[in-house]
Amino acid sequence: MHDIKVRKALDLWEQAGLIDRIKADQLARYLDEHAPSQNSGRMVKIVSVFGAVLVGLGMILFVASHWAGMSPSLRIATLFFAYAGVVGAALLSGQRGYDRVSRSL
Repeated sequence: MHDIKVRKALDLWEQAGLIDRIKADQLARYLDEHAPSQNSGRMVKIVSVFGAVLVGLGMILFVASHWAGMSPSLRIATLFFAYAGVVGAALLSGQRGYDRVSRSL
């Protein structure tokens, strides 16, 4: 069984007399067969991170290619708004409960 908490819960229910050993084993087998895989979201995370890196690099390259033609005030405004965007995204993701994303930003 993948989830130790479930196994402990089954043991507690058995000790309390709510279920017997046979039923606990049946439940454990059922959960092993029907529980979602632990690695089911790993590929999605990898592809998402790779996509985010590519988008970020594209934005950096776009700004870098036009940097020499920008006025100093436009350069400062670009840096300020980029920083404000990252801080805003961190605050918004923190409010929505995405703590890991918020901390990483």
